[in-house]
Amino acid sequence: MVFNAKKCHVLNISRKRQKTQPHYQLGLEALSLVDSYTYLGVTISHDLRWHQHIKFNNISANATKTLNFIRRNIYSCPPDALEI
Repeated sequence: MVFNAKKCHVLNISRKRQKTQPHYQLGLEALSLVDSYTYLGVTISHDLRWHQHIKFNNISANATKTLNFIRRNIYSCPPDALEI
């Protein structure tokens, strides 16, 4: 199996204040360190908190986009269509 180093990331999970920053390498290329990563629709952060997933990236943003889409599209609808 061959891994693409540009698509691989390193996520250190810890709640320590002083973290070690190891250097990981796949072949000749260094792997990038990330603070959070989305996997199967769930954002996993380095401290295992839900702030990234709920507030910033996924849940609130998608709900706001959907609500604004509905508001934009029902603005010009006749009243009988809005009742449905």
